[in-house]
Amino acid sequence: MERNLIKIETKDGFRIGNPDYIKKIYHLECNYCKKIFQIPLKRWNQGVGKCCSQKCLGMFYREKGNPNYKDGKRNGRLFWQEEIRKKALKVRGEKCEVCGYKKYPQALCAHHKISRLQEGKHTLENCLIVCFNCHFLIHRNIIDTNGKPLPKKNWRGIGRQK
Repeated sequence: MERNLIKIETKDGFRIGNPDYIKKIYHLECNYCKKIFQIPLKRWNQGVGKCCSQKCLGMFYREKGNPNYKDGKRNGRLFWQEEIRKKALKVRGEKCEVCGYKKYPQALCAHHKISRLQEGKHTLENCLIVCFNCHFLIHRNIIDTNGKPLPKKNWRGIGRQK
């Protein structure tokens, strides 16, 4: 990854790139507003440090034509989930398809029948509308997508095992 390093004045003259090893701070130029900002060495090593703020980062990606932004809107996981959720609520009704919960439609979310790791698609046919409780239980293998309990040996991530 190419970095936007600048000249920094030190006791010994100038140094390019400056990890200031005493403070462990990098001095960088924002890719959007060109302002100089500081970032800890640890964060720089994690690949952070393109822009001085979240606002500048958002503007930088939109300006650059990043494929994760479409018409100025985020086009990531939350974007598709909200779109599928709205379509499914219209088609299937505002209730959990596992337990029938319908008191608060805001508590319903989209769940993949075939997970994204197994090449499942972001389509209406591959998604269920479930309440947050059922969604938690499905992901922990406590119930299946029909609401039937699964054996305890299949459960994942539930407290300590005795």
